[in-house]
Amino acid sequence: MAGGRWATLVLAGVAVVAALVIGIVAARDGDDDAASATDEPAGLVEGTPAGDGAAPAGDGAAPADMYSLAELTAMWDALGTAQVAGIRIVYIHSEWADLEVQADPGVLHYDEVEYDGELGSFEAGGVASGDDPAAVFFPLAEVDPAVIAAVAARADEVAGYEGRPVSLVVVERNVFYGDIVTIRVHLEADAYGVSPSLTWDASGQHLLDDGSDR
Repeated sequence: MAGGRWATLVLAGVAVVAALVIGIVAARDGDDDAASATDEPAGLVEGTPAGDGAAPAGDGAAPADMYSLAELTAMWDALGTAQVAGIRIVYIHSEWADLEVQADPGVLHYDEVEYDGELGSFEAGGVASGDDPAAVFFPLAEVDPAVIAAVAARADEVAGYEGRPVSLVVVERNVFYGDIVTIRVHLEADAYGVSPSLTWDASGQHLLDDGSDR
């Protein structure tokens, strides 16, 4: 009787030990599975390759400030690099510019191109009216980007509308002023639709229209 009780106790002890061993193994396997499921290469972000610690930058570049001296100079330099023969007109908006440029030296044909931090592709535009290309187009050297930036910066003060933003700058050979090259600065309209524009010659030294005839 005592032997049977002893045998029973031994068997019970073996069962307890076996259960403990199985539990430890199962717990270890579970931890390994969790680690394999959650551990990823360092720096991995959804949509980025392993090892890249940052998400894609995307198209987050700031737009061009076309009324700044830096951007106007960069545009003039880009036109020079493209060997533009002459310019018919430039419409400078706050973040981009539209240009009509002479297609080839000595011709009245012009191309259209956009600049928004870099020069776009040249597209055929048309034929300018007139007989003398020199009376229609002006060379890059005739206008200094620093002058455009300067008159744009002080147009609001000169017009008596301090703090009014510039909405457009137009550079062209102007028939109304004897075909000289002019820089016309348009200020944004107010609540009443008043939108003054001021015109300087290419030197920026002569104010041809102070916008008071609105």
